[in-house]
Order: sequence, then C-alpha cells, then structure tokens
Amino acid sequence: MNCLLFAMTLFFGPWQGSNAQAKPAMGLPEVSLGANPYRSIVGAFESEAGTKDLLVIPAGQDFIITAYVEQGGDLEVLRDSVVILQKPPIYRTYLEDGGARLRVEGGATLRIRRTGSWGNSPYYIQGFLVQAGGPDRFFSGRTPGGGTHTVWTAEAGRDFIARTMIVSTSWCEFALDGTPISFSSFPFDRPGVSVMGMGRGTFVIPAGSSLTLTHGMAGEPCEYFIEGAYIQP
Repeated sequence: MNCLLFAMTLFFGPWQGSNAQAKPAMGLPEVSLGANPYRSIVGAFESEAGTKDLLVIPAGQDFIITAYVEQGGDLEVLRDSVVILQKPPIYRTYLEDGGARLRVEGGATLRIRRTGSWGNSPYYIQGFLVQAGGPDRFFSGRTPGGGTHTVWTAEAGRDFIARTMIVSTSWCEFALDGTPISFSSFPFDRPGVSVMGMGRGTFVIPAGSSLTLTHGMAGEPCEYFIEGAYIQP
C-alpha cells in the first residue's frame, strides 16, 4: 500500500468499492432505492364538504406520515373508507412537529374528508413510502361512552414501545392490564409539551398486554392517540 492510499485509509476508513451507498442529504432516512419515496400533499376545502383522494399507496409498500398540519379542525384522514385520524385533532401539536412515524398500510387510497362547509380548511401532509410490514403502529379513536374500554392490545410475542400517548381530558384514565398508569390523565394530557406528548416516550406495553381507558364522568367518551413501534424479536 503506498503512502497516499495508507493516509486516505486512516482518514476515511476502508474503501467500500462501487457498491457503497451515498447518504441522503438533510438527515433524511434511507427508505428506498431506485425512486424518490418522499411525498408531500397540500390542498384546501373552499367552503365545501366532501372527500378528496390524497395518495394511492401501492400494494407491497406502506406510507409513513411524518407530519400532518390542518387549520380548520374539522378534517378526518381515511385509509379507503376507514377513519385513521379523527377530529377533533388532539394530536395536532404533535403531528405539526414533523417527527411522527404514522404507518398507513398499502394497497389502499389515503383520503381526507370534511363534513362542514363554512369557511376554508387547508391541510398539508408529508411522508415517505417504505417496504410493507414495518414495526410502526398508531391508533386514533374515541371510546363509545362511559365505563372502561380496551383501546389497544399488544401482539403476543413482542413488546410495544409507545412513543406518544395522548388523551383529550384529565377525566380520561389509562390502565395497563387493569393497573392504573395515569393520575388525572398525567402524564398523557400534555400534547406537544411532555415527553409522551412529543413523540419521545419509551413507555413499554408488554407483549399481549392491554391498555384501557376509563372516563371519570358517566356517559362521556375519551379521545385518544397512541403511536409507537414493536420491538423486533
């Protein structure tokens, strides 16, 4: 090895050959080869109600939503005909940050729906396409009313790490396998402020365990948002 090559090896590390992959700019994740996987969609409902198609997600791929920004507070996001992000948007502050990883399964159309018709409701969604079957999961919903309701059960055989857990009011209490894990909804009642409301949590839901929500006032529902990933066995 000549002196120049030896010096370059010390500085840059061993030469990787022509198969070495270039790193993407701006710290973006390496998610695809051969085609640009990133998508961004911006639009508005102009004094109208209805449903608009945003993106056809190919079979064999999933779409990871990294940000969702909306202004009217009256929009729902759907996978085909199933609502995956409800209104009112208790997740608004978290999804505006750009650090989300909301996995939407492919072989379907991502849509947005508005039921009102007064004023304008603009929206913006960004994300990227990945190979289907990743570990990320999210759930946005509303309990049917008073009492205790199971909102999430981890798969058997692998633990789930919740990065974000948000509820709509201090009356809504989480329990894990029947054991209370919140106190007047703390620490899950501060979206955009606390660790569990900013997507930085590492709350462990053991394999096969269930999360329940109980509203402290009879007959009242709880809005909730949960996002995280399975630990691969």
